[in-house]
Amino acid sequence: MARVEARVRSLPPASTLFVVSRDPGEPRHVYVAGGEGFLNEILERAGGVNVFRDITRPAAEVSTEQMLSRRPDVIVELWANRPMDERARDAEVGLWSAFAVLPAVRAHRVVEITDDRLAIPGPRLPEGIRLLAAALHPNAQRGDPDTSDTSNRQTVGAMPRAPHR
Repeated sequence: MARVEARVRSLPPASTLFVVSRDPGEPRHVYVAGGEGFLNEILERAGGVNVFRDITRPAAEVSTEQMLSRRPDVIVELWANRPMDERARDAEVGLWSAFAVLPAVRAHRVVEITDDRLAIPGPRLPEGIRLLAAALHPNAQRGDPDTSDTSNRQTVGAMPRAPHR
């Protein structure tokens, strides 16, 4: 964890909406990581700044208006233990195109993580933090053997670069 933190320390923190739950196939009932708890901590260790860090709970349901007002540069969705093929991942990521005013959506910085290394605080958590750091700062992590995820290349899916309609 210290190596990941050292690597991202000099980078600008990524303003991040960390979605921990929502209705599959719908951008409704969106729950995000708040400022309390280990999800906020791992986001900070990975070089992110939680746009909902002012919420004094581990997680909270937020409205569309609240998400829009926070203007995240990156959206990370955690779908722990929910395997998704490329088509399903693209469909889930594509839902965010309805929020084209968000900097994260305009910059195609919506990331789906289908991995339990971030959801369960345990011995594999440092691997999850490396995975998250690579999603938040892809250029800084490229080529670093400590941050590559060769064990499961299907754990992260990012928003395609197609233009929004």
